[in-house]
Amino acid sequence: MGWILIIKERWKEAFSYCHKAHERYSEGYSYTANLGHLYLLTGETNKAHVFYKKAMLQYPDIDTFEKETTADLELFIRNGWKRRHVAEQ
Repeated sequence: MGWILIIKERWKEAFSYCHKAHERYSEGYSYTANLGHLYLLTGETNKAHVFYKKAMLQYPDIDTFEKETTADLELFIRNGWKRRHVAEQ
């Protein structure tokens, strides 16, 4: 659900789902990366860095990273998404 809300640019709502997923499955790299995405997109780059760094240590291999997180970032660029404050949504 968190990822669907990210895609729909409903980032404020996505935080709740992504945090719950990360708390429940803290070793799940996609949940960790999604939090990184949300913090990056909402302009909190320091927090994004923390979650991206943690996610990098969880990926099973470079191919998974490139197929998932790199693809996510390419989607953000393709859609012209820019960092913004959560309150702007």
